[in-house]
This record gives sequence, structure tokens and C-alpha cells, in this order.
Amino acid sequence: MKKRSRLELIMEILEAINSEEGISPTWLSIKVNLSYDRVKKILDDLIARGLVESLPSDERKGSAKLVLTTKGVELVKELRKMKSLLRDYGLL
Repeated sequence: MKKRSRLELIMEILEAINSEEGISPTWLSIKVNLSYDRVKKILDDLIARGLVESLPSDERKGSAKLVLTTKGVELVKELRKMKSLLRDYGLL
């Protein structure tokens, strides 16, 4: 299995949050097949950049749910365009 680049990991994480709004960090780590610690580091960076927001979960006390900010949604749209363009040129 090919090692994923940081950009690929970020894209997968943003896509997963976008497709399953309110996903927990633990479930996200399972969905993108990364250790919780690795996901947490990337999430902390995405949160600091204003792309993802961590909100308290209504279901379990002390747990969090993740949602994309408006800025995060826009980035996902742009990344999809870029990915499509790269595929069109045979680069992906």
C-alpha cells in the first residue's frame, strides 16, 4: 500500500467530515484508517486554520463532533476541482 501524502490525508479527512457531518474524532480515525493521534494532530491544525470546528456532542458528555466551517466547505469544493483536473491530465 502506497503511503499517503499529508495533502491526501487532509483531503480524506475533510471529505469524511463533509460526508458525515457531526462525525466524532474516533470514528473519523477509523473511517480514514489513521491512528487517533495522527488524526488529532491534523485536526488541531485544521481547527486552528478555521477549516473545521469541534463542537460538544449532544449524545455523549465529553465527546466532540466535527463539522466543516464555511471556509472548510469552500476548500473541499476547490480540492475536488483540483483532483478532477489532475485526473483529466492523467496525474492521479
